Amino acid sequence: MKKNITILYSLVFAIFPILSQYKLMRGVDIGLLLMVLIGALAFFTLKKVYIEKNSLRLIFFIYLHSLLILFIAPIYLDKVIIIKHLIFFAIYYYVLIISINILDREYFYKCYKAIAIIIVLILYYQAFTCFITGNTFTNKYIYYINIGNRFSSVFNEPTAFAAYLIPLLIISMERHEIIFSSFLVIALILSTSSLGILSCFFIIFYNLLKNINHRRKSKKFKNILYSISLIIIVFFITFQFFYSDFYSFARNKIVNIDYKEDVRFSKGPIIYYLTSLTGKIFGVGIGNIANYCRAKGIFLPYKAEGFYSAEGSEYMNAIPYSFLAFGIIGGILFLLQIFNLFKIIDKDYKIMPFIFLFLMLVTSMFYGSTFVFIISSVYLYSDKKKISKYILSFTK
Repeated sequence: MKKNITILYSLVFAIFPILSQYKLMRGVDIGLLLMVLIGALAFFTLKKVYIEKNSLRLIFFIYLHSLLILFIAPIYLDKVIIIKHLIFFAIYYYVLIISINILDREYFYKCYKAIAIIIVLILYYQAFTCFITGNTFTNKYIYYINIGNRFSSVFNEPTAFAAYLIPLLIISMERHEIIFSSFLVIALILSTSSLGILSCFFIIFYNLLKNINHRRKSKKFKNILYSISLIIIVFFITFQFFYSDFYSFARNKIVNIDYKEDVRFSKGPIIYYLTSLTGKIFGVGIGNIANYCRAKGIFLPYKAEGFYSAEGSEYMNAIPYSFLAFGIIGGILFLLQIFNLFKIIDKDYKIMPFIFLFLMLVTSMFYGSTFVFIISSVYLYSDKKKISKYILSFTK
């Protein structure tokens, strides 16, 4: 019974970030709804429930902070937004805890891999139709951005596609699945996601160095073959990336990044700098950063319209967002949860926390479906002996 539930949970969890893009009537997130239902079923199979202490401290502080700011109720505050965020935080944290306790490495990897093969093949088909006919395949559920020929398969943007596949690439490389790893790398390159391309280079370079070092200790043919294969992949990426016209859009995005004006890097730090001392120390409240900017007349010192502007939305990279929303204490607790991953991760997967930290620096993921999906993957590949020092255990 428990095995079947574990497999079912692993399968639903593998499609969680995809389904979370869609909603039922009244805005109910399909992915989150399924995870809650399957999680409730899985919970009753557990003999112990392990709760990661750093995440627990952060969530406790988020609720304490939000209740205090609701009580103070500054003029810019939207109480409904805060309450909605608190409800979703509770649900996402519930999914995280169930995932830590129920996921199995082998079952999850098989489900994850099967789903990834499907979405990558869709992207390959998109690229193939674009190269052959000049028109790419797209519909209500298959996405494509015309500017720069950016394919993203079933995800609404290439960055989301890349974020989903990056943990799987790390795992498959560690398992020495060269063909499948190459299959993923090519897909990430085809998506033209700067995040995906940079992550590929970093992951491949790290594994290349690690395997060369391992080869010095062991002359096993498998390790030699793996290193050679990685060199071939690096050569393929370098050649395609720098010499193909198709990749000029992605190349130019990376090479010509203006860190002062690129919202992925600068919006959060700039707004934090422009915020009052009180806002810096105590935070302005979850979901109310845009309201705060409008009320205080804070604008970005460069042209950025709508979604990217200071007063237009909550969009900014996750780490500055945590400091802006919850103040210095909340930001530090968020960083502690991330840095704790370096202590508990298996030595063979040390690159996972680095990539996760990179994602937090350049994306807006903060306790959403992708955040929970990736951090759960990191916990899954953590050292069980070390994790016991950082996990609280409660007997049912």
